[in-house]
Amino acid sequence: MQKEIGEMLKQSLTRILNLRGERINDRLALIDTALQNADPQAIYRYLFELSRQAEIFCKEMREAMTTFYNDLQLAGIFHPLLPYPLTDDVTVLVEGNCLKLKFGAILPFSAGGSAYYLHEHVRNALERTIRERKLPRPFFNERCAVVFLHHYAIAKGIVRFLRDYDNVEHRCITNVLASLSMCGDGPQCMIALDILAPDNQDFTEVRIMPISDFKQFVASENLDYISL
Repeated sequence: MQKEIGEMLKQSLTRILNLRGERINDRLALIDTALQNADPQAIYRYLFELSRQAEIFCKEMREAMTTFYNDLQLAGIFHPLLPYPLTDDVTVLVEGNCLKLKFGAILPFSAGGSAYYLHEHVRNALERTIRERKLPRPFFNERCAVVFLHHYAIAKGIVRFLRDYDNVEHRCITNVLASLSMCGDGPQCMIALDILAPDNQDFTEVRIMPISDFKQFVASENLDYISL
C-alpha cells in the first residue's frame, strides 16, 4: 500500500513538473525574444503569464502533496488528527484581546496569478493556534478593527510599498479571519485599515482587536509616518 501511494505521488509530481516546466520555459523563451526586440509591452505580457504559471505550479504541487498526506492518513500510517506539516510563514500571537499575525515578508502585489496560498497559510496557522490554545470560535463577539501594518526597510525607500485598498491578498486574509475569529466581514462586524510603517526590515503584520482597543491603539501608537 505504501509503495502504491508513493508511486502515485511520484506520478503526480512528475506530471506537474513536466507540464508547468514546459509552459514556464515557453514563456522564458518569449521573454528572451521580447528583450532582444526591446518590446516592453511584450515583456510585461509574458512576465504576467510567467507569474500566473508559477502560481498555478505552486498550487498544483500543494494539492498533490495534500492528497498524498491524506492518503497516508487513510492508510493508517499517520494519526488521523495529525495536522499537515507546514512552513512557519505565518505566526499567530494572542496578546490580551488582540490577535497578531506576522508574515515572513511584506504582502505581495497581485500579478495576475493566484494568491490563494495566503488563504491556506493563514487558515492553517490560525486553526493551529485555536487548537493549541483552545481559543473560542469566534474569538471576537464584538465589532473589530483589522489593521494591516506593512513594515518596510527605510533604506529601500517607500514607493514600491505603496498599496491599493482592494488587493485580493487582503480578501484572502480577511475571509479567513472572518470565518475563524470574528462574527463576519461586513461593516457591522469590522473596519479595516492599511498603514505603511517604516522599519529595518520588510514584513506585514495584521492586528485584529475590538474597536475599544483600536481607539487606544491609535492614541498610543506613534503614527506620524502616516503622512509620508
